[in-house]
This record gives sequence, C-alpha cells and structure tokens, in this order.
Amino acid sequence: MTSGGFLVRKGQDASRDPLELVHLEHLMMREVLDAIDRLVLEPNGRSSEAVLSLYGYLREEFLSHHRDEDEELFPLLRKRAEAEDRIDEILDRLEADHAIGDGQIHRVLGILKTLVESDAPLLDEDFETLRFFAASERRQLVVENAIVLPIARARLTKADLAKIYKEMLARRGLDRVMNTETT
Repeated sequence: MTSGGFLVRKGQDASRDPLELVHLEHLMMREVLDAIDRLVLEPNGRSSEAVLSLYGYLREEFLSHHRDEDEELFPLLRKRAEAEDRIDEILDRLEADHAIGDGQIHRVLGILKTLVESDAPLLDEDFETLRFFAASERRQLVVENAIVLPIARARLTKADLAKIYKEMLARRGLDRVMNTETT
C-alpha cells in the first residue's frame, strides 16, 4: 500500500513531483474510503486483515497528508494564485474540513482497532462516525482533484514544487535517506 510514507502502486513511479504524489495519495484514500463504506454496509463481511490495513494506512498517512496540504501546498498556492482563480475561499473550507477530519481520526482509528481486536458489533454511533468521516473526506478529494491540483499545476513554480517535495520527505523522515535535490 505504501512505501516509506508514499503511495506506491504497481506500475506507477513515485516521482519527485509533489502534486503527483498528492494525487496518488488521493487515489489511495478513495480506496480506503470505499473500504470504510463496505465496512458500514456489510459489517459482518469484514476481515481482520482488511481492517488492519485500513488502520495502518490511516494511522501512518492521514495526518501527514493533511499537513502536506495545509502547511505546504495551500500556503504556496495562496501566494501564487491569481485573483481570477478565486482559491482563498476554497482553501479556507478545505482547511476547516481537514481540522474536522484530524479531530475525528483518533475516533475512527479506535473503531477500527476495536474491530480488529474483537468480534463485537459496531454501535450505531460507530457507524455514523465512519459514514461521516468517509463522506467528508470524499468531498474534500473531489474539490482537491478537480480544483486545487489543476490550479496548483498552473501556478506553482519549480522552486515551490521542490520545497513542497522536500518538506513531504522530511515529514516522513525520508529526507535523511533520499537525495532531495530536485533542480
């Protein structure tokens, strides 16, 4: 599922393009959200291995991904965007949604951990937490893929992209093992 904190899929190159890495993480997150939806719709059909995989991905990647966007991508995009892009309101909403997701992630992880450790059925509030989390995250992915990433590709400079990539590596502890020179 991941390699050193970045998504690696068969046949795909985890390039030095941070926007491509963000996009690949979005694809993986869609798979994770689909799996959460299946858990909610078919709670008796769950396998411990599948739930453990979800738990591991969310624990290792979720907060780092939001930080990549909130601390690196979004501020640089605000700086480079043109008035016609009208991106500030969109980024404000995404940052607020990220804060909500960041606040929910520990509850989601707790639910997943309980599912792995016991055969107990999910409580109604657990179903609702998982449903809300998946729906909220999915809405963010749609906006980020359809609006934010295309504007970022058009507006960010090579230096901006290099900075984002370097910070993404550092956030995952990979800056010490990979050559981060991107010029």
